[in-house]
Amino acid sequence: MAAGDGTFQVVHNDALSEFLVDNTAVAVDSMGEYGSYTAPAWSTTKVPVAIAAVRNDPNAVAYIDEAIAASDNDAAEALWNSMGSRADVLTNQILREGGDYTRVFHAGSLSDDSLAFGETPWNLSDQARFASNLRCIADHQSVVNAMAALNNGHDYGLGLIPGAIFKGGWSG
Repeated sequence: MAAGDGTFQVVHNDALSEFLVDNTAVAVDSMGEYGSYTAPAWSTTKVPVAIAAVRNDPNAVAYIDEAIAASDNDAAEALWNSMGSRADVLTNQILREGGDYTRVFHAGSLSDDSLAFGETPWNLSDQARFASNLRCIADHQSVVNAMAALNNGHDYGLGLIPGAIFKGGWSG
């Protein structure tokens, strides 16, 4: 909330706090040092990957619910693989359409035991900007619908807020 002098204040909302659990992160654009926090985005990366895959091949929609609502890595990998050797290029295009002009997805993995795109560093501010533009990206509908219909076990933090549309990872 703007304080009137160009600074921002953290406002505690008791109504919201009952839905948040420990270790819940909320990305808000332009929030100073926290917005610049960068780490591998893991399951969050499934959102632009899924949109890119559906745009590339409408049949890829068959994997959306599992990849997004259930955060299933095999389904996410199927989405990535459905784009072939252009998966990184197509996913980067989705990021640009969502307002992230700096993040770059790479086709190669940094380790042998995880999905390459999940290892992509993505700071919270850029994620928030992308999310705020999500509905402006063509072919977003099936992904946003899955984000609003999370499976049991993924309905924590923001997922406890009625009507919330978000992409988390796993609980536990």
